[in-house]
Amino acid sequence: MTLEELSKQHVNRKQPVLVANAAAKGKSRDQKEEDKQQRDGDEGNDQPEPALEKLWPPPCDTAFQKLVAEATKSVLILCDLREQYVTLARLVSEALGGAVETDRLHGFHWELHLSELKFRRRSNVVPVGSVCKGIYCHRAMLFKCLADRVGVSCSLVRGEYNRAWNEVLLPGETQPGAPPRPQPRGLYVVDLMHQPGSLLRANTPAAVHYQSI
Repeated sequence: MTLEELSKQHVNRKQPVLVANAAAKGKSRDQKEEDKQQRDGDEGNDQPEPALEKLWPPPCDTAFQKLVAEATKSVLILCDLREQYVTLARLVSEALGGAVETDRLHGFHWELHLSELKFRRRSNVVPVGSVCKGIYCHRAMLFKCLADRVGVSCSLVRGEYNRAWNEVLLPGETQPGAPPRPQPRGLYVVDLMHQPGSLLRANTPAAVHYQSI
């Protein structure tokens, strides 16, 4: 279903549909297109083009816009790629409730928070910036959205049982005293939950534990 169709459904008990919208509040895309067509028609004395089909505007998300601005300011000034990922991971973690120990996840109450958001908005579609408590899947989505906005490369991987994580590539590190030579790139899983900013080498026990229930 489209976002518009999902937004018109009665509020249900399923997980909310998170939307990342960084567009500033103002005229919608179809309104701007209609204005342009009207101007072109007036200038050329031609018949105006038929109006485009109205596009459903996603909810404005000023909180997400602020996160994009903060990520741009704090991440892009860093030259080291690893530091960029670490800084962005900590920003995401702070936005969604901070670090949570594995054995204390049951007391984090993120489900109640998301349910309250849905009922408050009377919609199953929730702006991602309005979420203040999120776990693996919510943090992985926000990390990916912010990374895309600031131009930092990463992937969003979906696992089982609503688990998701981000994978990043880092250049190989040269050992102290070793002769300089090209090193293979390494794949890492970004920890956004327990030790935010930790980069877990892929396929290690720590990374597999983070990806599994």
